Amino acid sequence: MMMVGLGAMKFGFLFTIFLPSVFFASPLLDPPDYLSLQMIQKNLSGSDFFVNWNFNVGDLCNFNGVSCSEDQTEVYKLYLGPYLSGRLDPPFLILPSLSELAVDPGNISGSPLDWLSSPLTNLSSLTLLSITGNRFSGGIPPSIASLRNLRKLDLSCNRLTGSIPWQIGGLPALTSLVLSGNRLSGSVPVFYSPNLLTVDLNDNYLSGPLPSNAFPPSLNSLSLPRNRLTSTVHQALSGLNNLTFLDLGFNDFSGYIPANLFCPPMETLLLDGNRFAGSLPQSPACAVNIATVDLSYNRLSGKIPPCFSAAKSLAMNNNRFTGEIPGEFVDRVLSSEMKRLFLQHNSLTGIKVNQTAAADFQAKGSVCLEGNPIVTPPPVIDDACTSEPNPGRQRRPTELCQVPNQ
Repeated sequence: MMMVGLGAMKFGFLFTIFLPSVFFASPLLDPPDYLSLQMIQKNLSGSDFFVNWNFNVGDLCNFNGVSCSEDQTEVYKLYLGPYLSGRLDPPFLILPSLSELAVDPGNISGSPLDWLSSPLTNLSSLTLLSITGNRFSGGIPPSIASLRNLRKLDLSCNRLTGSIPWQIGGLPALTSLVLSGNRLSGSVPVFYSPNLLTVDLNDNYLSGPLPSNAFPPSLNSLSLPRNRLTSTVHQALSGLNNLTFLDLGFNDFSGYIPANLFCPPMETLLLDGNRFAGSLPQSPACAVNIATVDLSYNRLSGKIPPCFSAAKSLAMNNNRFTGEIPGEFVDRVLSSEMKRLFLQHNSLTGIKVNQTAAADFQAKGSVCLEGNPIVTPPPVIDDACTSEPNPGRQRRPTELCQVPNQ
């Protein structure tokens, strides 16, 4: 109660300071909303974003990045940036009807998530919270559970620390969660939001095994690369029959790769840089039709199944595969349907391609077979080999995590 009282006194003091200009410049916009906009402009600078933020002239609802309700009394959406600098600390948001808040990449610092626990802040109407590519720090508070209407949460490419609170996994309306490019640690919580479609925790310090049934069956995109996650994945990923994108690269996962991951509707499967072992299914129960497959830098063995010939980009290099390279792969490269084929550094012993056809490999696709005991391979096939293990490899675009220069 004392905190609320002090907060109200502080707001009253600030409101008194700005009260004359409120009624002079904006007879429609509610005073708390007006005050919030003034505090934002006062604390941020850079670029020309605030060029038309003139509180003495004009309609505040036409300010850059500001959208108001139909009666123009409340701020409904607020998009700040890019290229802004300064600090945003609570209480700067007194926008009870705010539905969407986005802060684009820049050099803004502070602990913005303290808004959630501030007695002055009521963000219960938020459906979108996107604060990306800045220098925000601190942790994600458990009070984030109060955002019951939140559908999209993107806090990527900042300096957030601490663990991911388990409460975030139960937000009932959440469809997209992006926390990549931070310094978050601890374990991955269980997500049971019934409408969840996307989880991106790429490039953090998360560790330990994934919990069983960690994700709801609604999920269609899961990105967990560049963490310190361990153990097997078959229980954590069981029942995820709607996945189209899965990236577990550069962790310490082990065991076999669940066969269901090769089934439709999967389109991109990135499992490189782990300790997955065993053989791949030679006759899977489903038709493998994945466009991009990267299983490189694991401990996989046995023969390479020809069913992966549907891929446009296939990387199985740096494993322990044996036997002959499937003729279907050769046909797909020659027909320009497979653009990239990396099988280097295995124990492959043969390939069915004549010298005439081999001459087309360089023009038709990127093929690298070096480091295999293949008998007299056509030399042109290795022309695509580079110092990079998988050139052209993309995860989250790096520019999204770079602080822009003015």
